[in-house]
Amino acid sequence: TADNENIDGLINIIDRMIANTGDASKCIIVGRMSGNASKNLANYTDAETKMAEKYGDRFMNMREYLSNEDNLAKVGITATDTDKEKIAAGSLPQSLWASASGTVDKVHLNANGYRLFAQGIYEKMIALNLINN
Repeated sequence: TADNENIDGLINIIDRMIANTGDASKCIIVGRMSGNASKNLANYTDAETKMAEKYGDRFMNMREYLSNEDNLAKVGITATDTDKEKIAAGSLPQSLWASASGTVDKVHLNANGYRLFAQGIYEKMIALNLINN
């Protein structure tokens, strides 16, 4: 299907980027994330599954990491009912989305979202022994 071709195309692009690094063991592959993943959740989860199978421990499912209530607490967020609904549907919690002019931006994170994103990368770097704690 077209979705599988897109996933395979994404993996091909990632492979080419890794090939240009010179040291694939130091790469972290971060999964796609969107505030609106629930519209095409099957495509997201298929891609995440394929990337996890291909890249193993080097793959980080950022959508799941950012949608974990324990992780939200790391940046001082208690999930709201709306957050919990979004998480249950497979999307990022609204508390992490940027807002502009009264509208919710489902593409960009707010300051807490980027702080949590960075925390996740930091934790992954420690888990992979890329840096010391």
